[in-house]
Amino acid sequence: MAEAHCAQKFRGHLASIHSSQVNEQLRRMAKSGTNQAQVWVGGITASSGGRPYCKWEDGTPWDYNNWASGSRSRNGKTCVALCTAGGHWRSVSCQTHLPFICGY
Repeated sequence: MAEAHCAQKFRGHLASIHSSQVNEQLRRMAKSGTNQAQVWVGGITASSGGRPYCKWEDGTPWDYNNWASGSRSRNGKTCVALCTAGGHWRSVSCQTHLPFICGY
């Protein structure tokens, strides 16, 4: 739903993160703009043939990550949430209602 909103309203996608600087910038923006512990960014985790993989909704390369300890190992497809306190990422059910950050 968040990805569809970004596409319809802003002609973009959920934000992809490719560096620690961008991760920190988005964390600060989310922390000051919401009263939530986590926000959606555009990462998806899943598995294919029993092998886990990660991808960005916008199709850009997965060239940076900032997983919280033990948070990437979930079964099935999940979405990536950015924690506003420390900037780490968590793998969360995509059905969870959270604020989100669009990139365009």
